[in-house]
Amino acid sequence: MKYGGAYIENEEATQIIDILGFSDVSTDIIEMDGSIVSGDGYLVFAQCIYHIVSERGLEDTQEHDFAFDATGERKPGVYGLYGDSHQEHNEFEWRYDNFADWLADLVAQDAKLSPPAPK
Repeated sequence: MKYGGAYIENEEATQIIDILGFSDVSTDIIEMDGSIVSGDGYLVFAQCIYHIVSERGLEDTQEHDFAFDATGERKPGVYGLYGDSHQEHNEFEWRYDNFADWLADLVAQDAKLSPPAPK
């Protein structure tokens, strides 16, 4: 048995959800560019990319990366990192208790995650 992952893209290719796995269904976690675990100890398992398009063309690209702590030194759960064309990616922040809560939120929002509230 293999963990397949998931890849969802709308018709306009403005909304892409990629839950990494070990098959051709989604981006293969082993074949990604760079290390599987980031230098600061996060294992990224999903990327949600939204291209904001208007009649003038591409207005913005928003990216949400989701990861687990791979060090065992942080609070268990799902961590998120957000970036768009107007700001650099910040540091990962704790977002959900577990994968099931993250997935339930993604489904409840019709896979359209909002940017995190400003600090």
